Amino acid sequence: MNKSNIVEANISANGTGRVGHYLRTVSFDRFYRVWSVVHGAIIIALSALAEFSSFRPVALGLLGGWFLLALGGIFVVARAIHPDGSGPALPNILTTSRLVCAILFLGLLLVATWGANLLVTARGSAGWFLVLGLLVVEATDFFDGRIARRLNAGAFGAIWDMENDVVYVVALTIALRQIHGLGLFVLLIGLMRPLYVLFWRYESVPADPPRIYRLFAKTVTALMMTILVLAMIPSLDPSVRTVGVASILALQVISFGWDLTLQRRGAAPAA
Repeated sequence: MNKSNIVEANISANGTGRVGHYLRTVSFDRFYRVWSVVHGAIIIALSALAEFSSFRPVALGLLGGWFLLALGGIFVVARAIHPDGSGPALPNILTTSRLVCAILFLGLLLVATWGANLLVTARGSAGWFLVLGLLVVEATDFFDGRIARRLNAGAFGAIWDMENDVVYVVALTIALRQIHGLGLFVLLIGLMRPLYVLFWRYESVPADPPRIYRLFAKTVTALMMTILVLAMIPSLDPSVRTVGVASILALQVISFGWDLTLQRRGAAPAA
């Protein structure tokens, strides 16, 4: 048996070995890089179609369908080729609740395009039930990471958490735009990461980022999720809602700008 046959036999016999682990990681990283660009481009295109065309119902339906297809696809691929698989079930289920919420939100807005009364209801006292439900979903973002760390989940859990956050925030910002009439700037909050990935092609976090950056990025994400939910409160003063959401956009710009600086420094050749 020649050397290449021995290597192939080792990979076949022990897919979790170092060679198999490396090949699976490279394969998933390549897939995730392409997936991130395609996913971001489709989110941007469908969000723009929902906002600027007369095909809003179609765009909202397609966006919800794409969320399900895209995240279902990456989950299946992770189970097949990611070296750590898809990770433990419990934290993944908690994380997936944000995907389900995003799809339900878009379904609500889709139905509302045929009857304005539903939007009026969401602005009224019934909107408190919506906020309460969102706070429950928000709590999953607090618990899933902690449970995953206790269960020694693999690296895919962080990707799954981030991508579910993205679709959840996209749906929230579209809802804030349509239910409470916030300006176009609110959509930029949901589209910030898709735009970032599409134009700069950095789909993962910087390598070995400083501790202060990690703390800042986590704080911005937590504030963003919380303020977007609180902005759905029906009785909230419109000016307070606008200032709160605008402050999140400003913090996002700083966070992504910092991320881009670290990414470019990491990519620069050593002197």
